[in-house]
This record gives sequence, C-alpha cells and structure tokens, in this order.
Amino acid sequence: MPRSTLALFLFDCQKGQWSTISKFPYPLPREVETDEAPVSLLEPRDGQIGIAHHKTDTYLWVDGDWGDEEPTTYEIVLARYHSILVGDKAYILKADADRRPQPPENPDLPLQWGLFGAEREVLAEPAELDQLTSLIARKKYPLETVSVLPDIFPVEEFEPFPCAALFLPQASQSENEETAGDDPEVKFAQRRKKAEKILQHGVNAIFDRNPNDKICPSCWLPFNESTVMAIASHEDLTDPVMGDNARLRFYPTRYTPEGLPIDSTGVPASGLACPHCRSKIPRDFLEIPHHIFSIVGASQSGKSYYFTVLSKLLQKTLFKKYEISFRDEDPQANAVLHEMRNKLFQGLTPEETFLLKTQLEGEMYTRLRRFGQEVSLPRPFSFILSKEKEEEKNEGLIFYDNAGEHFQPNVPLEDSPGALHVAVSAAILFIYDPTPNHDLRKKLEDHEDPQLKSPAPDNQEVIMAEMENRIKQILQLRSHQKINKPLAVIVNKCDIWQSLLPRDKLLPSLTDEGLNDEAIKKNSHVIREFLMEYEPALVANAEALSSQVRYFAVSSFGHSPNEFKDPESDAVYLAPDPDKLAPIEVETPVLWSLHQIHSQLFPSLP
Repeated sequence: MPRSTLALFLFDCQKGQWSTISKFPYPLPREVETDEAPVSLLEPRDGQIGIAHHKTDTYLWVDGDWGDEEPTTYEIVLARYHSILVGDKAYILKADADRRPQPPENPDLPLQWGLFGAEREVLAEPAELDQLTSLIARKKYPLETVSVLPDIFPVEEFEPFPCAALFLPQASQSENEETAGDDPEVKFAQRRKKAEKILQHGVNAIFDRNPNDKICPSCWLPFNESTVMAIASHEDLTDPVMGDNARLRFYPTRYTPEGLPIDSTGVPASGLACPHCRSKIPRDFLEIPHHIFSIVGASQSGKSYYFTVLSKLLQKTLFKKYEISFRDEDPQANAVLHEMRNKLFQGLTPEETFLLKTQLEGEMYTRLRRFGQEVSLPRPFSFILSKEKEEEKNEGLIFYDNAGEHFQPNVPLEDSPGALHVAVSAAILFIYDPTPNHDLRKKLEDHEDPQLKSPAPDNQEVIMAEMENRIKQILQLRSHQKINKPLAVIVNKCDIWQSLLPRDKLLPSLTDEGLNDEAIKKNSHVIREFLMEYEPALVANAEALSSQVRYFAVSSFGHSPNEFKDPESDAVYLAPDPDKLAPIEVETPVLWSLHQIHSQLFPSLP
C-alpha cells in the first residue's frame, strides 16, 4: 500500500506541548521505551493509522470508544483532531498536510480546560484541571456524565475526555478486578468508585495539605511556594483570565541578579500572585507567619464600625503597651479600610460618619475565580506586626469583615465560600448585639438609645450555631469535638446595657503595664452570666465550638448614636456623634487572642 502524505502531531494535554511524530512505532506515553509502552501509534497508510494496545491493564480510549485487546486500526480524516486517553494521560492527535499546529498563546500559563455535561453543555468557565476536579467533587457531578478538554480546542470538532476515565487511579488490580474478566467497561465501573473518592478528597485540599504549603489570603486554597505566579509590570501584558485591567500573571523563567522575576518584555515583575485565584499576595506573605482573624456577626451587629475603630486603636495600643508597630502590609489593598476610618474619625457630623453595613457585594468584598467559578469573597486586610530591632521576628495579621448573610442556614456552604476563612483562622471575633433582645429591651424601656426602638432581627444565636456547624463540617469534626483556637464573644454596645451588671463588677483589663489576663477571665465570667440570662443559646453554641472562649463587654462608640434622615430616600439611619466618640475595650479581644497565639510577643501581667 502507498504511504500517506499526512503529517502527524501530538499534543500532550498535561504538559501543554505539541510534538511532531516522525518515527514509528510511536510509544504512548511518550516517556516510556517503545518495547515497554502500553500503546503505540503505527505508521499511517491510506489515511489510516494503527493504534496498538499492548497492555490491557492500562486503559485505552479513542474518540469515545474503548480500545480492544488486539491492535486496531482507526481511520484518520485530514486536518481533524482526535482525543486519546492512555491510562490517565490525555493526548490530542492531529493529522494535517503540512501545517504545524500553533502552540498555546501563553505557554507560561497553566493550560485551561473546559468542563461539559452529557450533552456537551458548558458546566463551568475554563479553569486549571486540578481546580475542575475539586469543582466536580464539590458539585457532586456523576463522573460518567461529565467530560473535559483543553480550552484551546473547539468542543464541536472532537470527543471530550470522559472525567471518569481521565481521573481513574492507575493502581494495581484488586481481587475483585481480577475476577472481572477482560471487559474494559466492567473494570472501568469497578474503579470509578475509587476515582470518586479521590476527587472528594480534593474538596478538603485546604486542610489535607503539606505543612509547608501557604494558604492564599484571598481564596483560602493551599499552594507551594514553587507554584507562585509573578505579576508583569509592562502595561501591554494583560491577563487573559482576570481581564484587560489586570497585569499578566505568569510563571517566571528569568530573574534579575537580585532574584526578581522578569516578564517577557524584560521588565522586573511588580509582585506575586496566588496560582489558584491569581490575586496579588502581600509582599511579605511568603517570608513571615500570618494569623487570620475572622470577624463574624449578624447584620446590623456593628461589625464594620468595630473593625474600623479597632484598626485605629491597635496602632496606638500595640506601640504604647508592647512597643510593636501595627502597619499596613499592602496600603493599596487596605484602601477601603482607610476610607472608612477617615470617614468615621474625620467626619464633622453624624451624617458624615455613617458607614454602610457589610454586604455580600459591597466594597468589603471582591469577586474572584475559585474552582472555575466567579464568587464574591471578603477582602483580606493585612497588617505587619514588628518590634524595633527585632524585624526578623515580624508577624502578619489578616482580618476579614464577613457579611452575616454567609452564615444563614438557608445559604449552602458550596454557594457561600466566603465563610471558609473562619475554619482556617487563628482566632474568631464574634460580634453580638444584645439590643434586639426582647427581654433586655423591657429592662431598658426607659433608655433613650434609638437602637432599642429600631426593628432588628434577633437571630444571632442561629448565626453562631450555623458557624459552629460549618466549621465542624469543613474540619470534619464530630458534634462533640471542639476547635482549639480563641473565640472572643464580643457583646457590643455595652454603653447601653452595662447598667444591668452588678456595680463595679468589670475590672480594668488593659492597664498602663499591659494586658491583665486575670481581669479578663473574671470579666468574662460576669458577662457570661449576663448572657445566660438574656441569650443562653449563644453561650451554649460558643462553648460547643471552642475550648478557648472569653466574653467581652465592648462599645465602638461609647455613646448612643444619632438618628438622621437621608434626604433622597427618606430612610432613617444611625451614626455616631464625632464629638462624643469614646470607644470602650475595643482592642482587648484582639490582644487577648494574640496572647493565646503568641504569649511571648504579647505577654500578660504576672
């Protein structure tokens, strides 16, 4: 027979590289010696090519058909793509007359894959393959109904790779498999369950990780330092995933003598990015330990005001009491917080000090890609703690102001990934507002504070219970198990309700000499008794969650706020009087948490 004039090219989907096939037999996988290869491509003749399946314990799949046990010939159509799986190795075979296929546009970037359903409908935006595997497990897609293929190839032209085959573990056969006979579909069905377990394991990657891995402060997925991406500086280099307004993220191959990555234009990179969500990583994130502080609470509990006041007071208190500076790690990323702080402390009237509540789509949130989907996640606000003459011992703090909607029972965890940071946090600050409580309002019926009159939902113990449920679900803890991390229950607006406490029962917890842990313990007992009278379910849920719980009386304002009306909407709002701002114990819960985390850096009074 006359030989074909076709030129053959093979795309390795895992490596993202094209190769020219010029010598036959051509082994698959390519790294294996020809006589050891489970599959070989034979020399084409008359528009046909032989695909020899030598070792049937390695699966062969070609364009939707399982390979036979004997060498089989498949027809190749000019300029058509073919998809081939050899075990878990995916390839694209192309037959063409002369033209060598174009390489991917951005070879420095990881290959993007599309995810498709049984009818080739699009299930997710293109993403890296490992991200799609986690998405498949999280969404519980049946493996036999979904498929993937590199996004650079049109789905209309060839059969996508079946996920159940691509993700099959290539382990040695079990006794059951040995008795399954030689039918490849029977073997496939037996191994599919193993593959599903492997994929489900990927959902918990954030907790089942290498201890040396870092956790991205934006998407909370783990990564190794060797996989960090660089951010290009040149304005002509834009990122195909994040859009034209973002600089290109790339894997560096060249560096300056000082070790800075260099982009394709020869310009040193401007920063580093997470390999998962591509968000910028704080400049010292890889060099020093960071501690996450999660601020959680119901809507209208005062989280945004608390965090704004806290960020200002920590600067003063940490330097005064511990000679530790508290400064922005990334001023640009913290710009939203600076605007809030300026508005609150530089406003001249209550109208000028008013802050909007934390909303899922507000400025305290950002939209990022996670597992192939765009989701709304709370912004990380990062700070550096440094002591003079001990810069090598610097540590980082990352705060999240989380919308209470993330912890509503009717919001599924998979649809609300913003709540995940509480599970990896070093400390949790739960803001509780007692003013909606019916019994407390009756006791304070003569008090003139407008917060005791305004309608507000009183479901805060549900938020705490749901937070407990989600943390234990994520960490795979049983109902009786507890986390061993500080949980500060901050009973807010104490300027209103502290008259209900026994006189002189609260001791000064922060003195000129520093933190008084014994006073905090005694105060916590007093406030716990207060909560047991008005909100016992909150106490029960908090102490079921953590083995380190303290209760704090706090006020972000130190006085009753003023009412004002929006002239455009006629809506009535509450805001503090800037001349009366006198915060009470706002920084104490954080200092106590830092003492539990790092007692040497943040000691208590002897």
